[in-house]
Amino acid sequence: MLQFTRKDGVTLISNPLQVHAAAGKEAKAKRIYLSDAGGKRDKIVISSNNSKSVTASISSHPYNGPKGMWTVDLRIGVAGKAVVTATHEHESIQLNVLVGARLELPTREPYLMLTDLFLSENPTPEDPGYNAVEVEISMKWMWVVLQNRRKDPVRFGAANGALESIVKADGQVKGFENYPVIAKKQKSRLETIIDRANDDEHPQQAAYERLLETATMVANFTLMEDPCPTGLYGWRTIGSKSPGGDFVEWKQKAGNQFYTLKDKKTK
Repeated sequence: MLQFTRKDGVTLISNPLQVHAAAGKEAKAKRIYLSDAGGKRDKIVISSNNSKSVTASISSHPYNGPKGMWTVDLRIGVAGKAVVTATHEHESIQLNVLVGARLELPTREPYLMLTDLFLSENPTPEDPGYNAVEVEISMKWMWVVLQNRRKDPVRFGAANGALESIVKADGQVKGFENYPVIAKKQKSRLETIIDRANDDEHPQQAAYERLLETATMVANFTLMEDPCPTGLYGWRTIGSKSPGGDFVEWKQKAGNQFYTLKDKKTK
């Protein structure tokens, strides 16, 4: 029976197949397999009804000898829907392909800056012990820290209470001192997250997609509830030097140590 599968020749490709659009004008590749298609290439016809979103071609000799399992390369273009049809002699199958919009960072400020910061300051799915729920909480606590610092900006090295001023204060958020220019290391990290969230071949694509969506969601909150009775005012990566004598360790979350201040009274 003719079928679209993974390389094992058994696991069926989900129908519809959901993928993300390519970046810019350059199409990206996704590889699937056409099983039970015989050993002769000239007996197979494969096509797509929407070449702007998906094209399909057979690119290699068959596995499984005369039974035939052929490599099929899909070229993914712009967002849209396509039906890929494969025919072998008198048998035909179809695969619906849904090409979703490419996942990107927000374009408006301050949501872009906040999303960049949350992604830069928290673990990714490939870090040991990664936990998506813990990372979301950590992002929310960071937002609380920024909100609290806006009430007393000079104490935290900022010229004023503007959010960008708080983030750009010297020695506070590594790599963001010259925002919107982000330091090379943090910029590379952000690009990797975006690429993997859109890479339908990456084994942790779904986890990266969730990470990006979570950071964007938290960035859009206008007011976060402070979980600390005396207020959150700082964070550092666990194992890093304390931010100073006025800071008191509160709780750890997703690889970050969060701090309150000595002189704050319990609410």
